[in-house]
Amino acid sequence: MSVNLPQAEAKRLAASWSRQDWICLVLGLGIAAATFAGDRSTPRGVAAGVFPHFLAIGVATWSTRRWMPFGLALLASTFTLVGFALTEGGRFDIILVNRLFLVAAYWLVAFLVFQKQSLDLRLRQSLVARVAGTDQRSRELAQGESRLRLITDRLPALVAYVGADERYRFANKAYEELVEVPVERIVGRRVSDILGAPAYRVVKENINRVLAGEIVRTAVDLPTESGIRNFRVFYLPDRDQDGAVAGFVLLAVDVSEELALQQQLQQTQKLEAIGQLSGGIAHDFNNLLGVITGNIEMAALHAGPEERHYLDAAQRAADRGVALIFRLLTFARRQPMHPAPTDVAAVVGSMEELLERSLGEQVRVRVSAPDSLWTAMVDAHQLEAAVLNLALNARDAMPEGGMLVLEMQNLTPREQRAPGGPALAPGDYVVLSVSDNGTGMTAEVLEHAFEPFFTTKDVGKGSGLGLPMVYGFARQSGGTVTIDSEVGVGTTVRLYLPRAAAGSVAAEADSVVDGKLQPIEEGLAVLLVEDDPAMQSVATAMLEQLNCEVESCNSAEQALEILGRRRFDLLLTDIVLADGPSGYEVALKAKERSPGLTVVFMSGYAESAAVHHRRLAAARELLEKPFKLHQLAVAIERARRTAAE
Repeated sequence: MSVNLPQAEAKRLAASWSRQDWICLVLGLGIAAATFAGDRSTPRGVAAGVFPHFLAIGVATWSTRRWMPFGLALLASTFTLVGFALTEGGRFDIILVNRLFLVAAYWLVAFLVFQKQSLDLRLRQSLVARVAGTDQRSRELAQGESRLRLITDRLPALVAYVGADERYRFANKAYEELVEVPVERIVGRRVSDILGAPAYRVVKENINRVLAGEIVRTAVDLPTESGIRNFRVFYLPDRDQDGAVAGFVLLAVDVSEELALQQQLQQTQKLEAIGQLSGGIAHDFNNLLGVITGNIEMAALHAGPEERHYLDAAQRAADRGVALIFRLLTFARRQPMHPAPTDVAAVVGSMEELLERSLGEQVRVRVSAPDSLWTAMVDAHQLEAAVLNLALNARDAMPEGGMLVLEMQNLTPREQRAPGGPALAPGDYVVLSVSDNGTGMTAEVLEHAFEPFFTTKDVGKGSGLGLPMVYGFARQSGGTVTIDSEVGVGTTVRLYLPRAAAGSVAAEADSVVDGKLQPIEEGLAVLLVEDDPAMQSVATAMLEQLNCEVESCNSAEQALEILGRRRFDLLLTDIVLADGPSGYEVALKAKERSPGLTVVFMSGYAESAAVHHRRLAAARELLEKPFKLHQLAVAIERARRTAAE
């Protein structure tokens, strides 16, 4: 560009006449003509046109026409020689030589003027090239800065350059959005003025370190008008030619959302770990409770009134332990569910009287549901337990009394998540809202609401498993649960329950009534497989109490050996056995040998029991440990009735 521009300028100058060019030409011609006229009036030997002709040629110095000095020199030479020819006097040869020297002088002056013009032209061209180069570099710098800003503005990060005087030299769009100040107003101002005193105190130490020449990588929790925002920040010092720190580059990435997601993940992992622990110890706890409740019940059958008083107290304590394990397993989503099409409005409506009695006169209960409420696919008994838990929590939040509102509605979420809550599978949901106007929860309490054993109640007044049980029930049912709470206003818990398939009808209640001993066939031959000696003893006593002929063993190998030499009417087996095959495999081989054999499973590890129970279609009954005598009788009778159909 620096070579082409002078050539283009030279062509432009050669092609166009300026006003100055015309003036120089006219002035040169005029001086030459006037000199010629003066030369005619003088004697031949005087030559009046010497110096005026020099002046006429010199006028071309200010012209851009490079031929003009030679043209004027030619004109001066012509006038000088013509003037010599037209005048008389003096010696001819001497004056002619003199005149020829004058002509030579004219051409010498013309050459000098031409050199002056060439020098001026080169200077002008050089100036034009410099100006053009400067403009080009300016445009390139402007384009480079524009590209740099375009790139930095599109980066999902804050980028800024700060001088050693802590004044901004550059800031991108993300930085502008953080401080809510236009870039034009950021540049040139101090960091403390833009960030404000609270935020500046947080970053001041990092600025001091980077200005001392240190590369700083750190995490910063920056207070802003919208709250605390978390950044991963890099401070990079910028040094001048002498090695001194002239400023620093700031690169900051907002990691607030990532930290929030990480905390949610940690919370989920913690809950999952607790759930796995709960499921792992459930088998042992349920076996222990089975031994306790079974022995209490057997002892109560032979005890007098005074002894029964103590045994009843022990039974109530054991039942509380059973309920505690049930809640823990429900939270852990390891409690076997029996979902069926359920009329949620009917279930909740049937509990209204129970809730009024349980909550006391100071708490009013209102139930509301539309006529077109969908049928939900849930376990009705666990739904009742969840509603009761929520109602009791609401009562505790309203010590002076208040209103408990249970509302139901149909919902098809626009997004695959509950409003303000966790993700949901696509589909329709029945939403059950339980609201109170009690004391409400603080943000800290709300954060831990679903954690097991977390409670704000006094010691001995709450297990901290109510809300975790509700959470586990909702998630295990395929839905979720959310909480909205405000201190002094109240709390609303929403259960999202999946809608049952179109055309399904709510199941009727079971025809067998718990608590009544069902009659079974006397002398029923039963093989009991149980690896826990204490539980085996209790189960044997219960079966004998039901007039059964019992043979027991503690392993799958022993059971298969006994089944090979004797016929039984019923196989009662634990699913999770200590050694060898599982109870499921024992039942499968037993059914191959005796297709008419009735099978009843029992297990204290509810999740494993449910899996095996689904795999053996012929065995419809599952006894969840701990169980009572009447529950054992009901299970046997159901299994035999099913096998006969």
